[in-house]
Amino acid sequence: LPRDICRATFRVKVNSNVQEVWFTQMRYQVANDDEFRAYWHTLIDVANNAPLEFTADGKLIANDEDGNIFELKPITPGESMATVPLTWEFLSSDMTETALRSRGITTLFSGSNIEYIPYPGRFPCTPTVAELSHRFVVGLSVD
Repeated sequence: LPRDICRATFRVKVNSNVQEVWFTQMRYQVANDDEFRAYWHTLIDVANNAPLEFTADGKLIANDEDGNIFELKPITPGESMATVPLTWEFLSSDMTETALRSRGITTLFSGSNIEYIPYPGRFPCTPTVAELSHRFVVGLSVD
């Protein structure tokens, strides 16, 4: 299921040579805070299990909490890393939930461009992303 895959890859721990690192990978193309909010509410929010809807051409119909609608194109398995829109070190409003306890993230943009972005800054290093990421972790701990 797309929702299960998205939740499983939203906060994934990997071991680097030096330390454990938490990272997040987007499974649908998200370009800004508004699209991220809809992506998060539709696919990541552990309290949302409403049926998923798709357009005829396979885009996810994503809704934010206010009912705003966005159509998000999926990243299909097997695509090269150059076409993955975003992968970044997990960012939360609670620094104890992040890997580096830092106020910045290393981000892989489409085209394999890697850049460090300090918090708060451009998408995905924004207060919206940090707060919704924190809400995801809190949601996981609720039975």
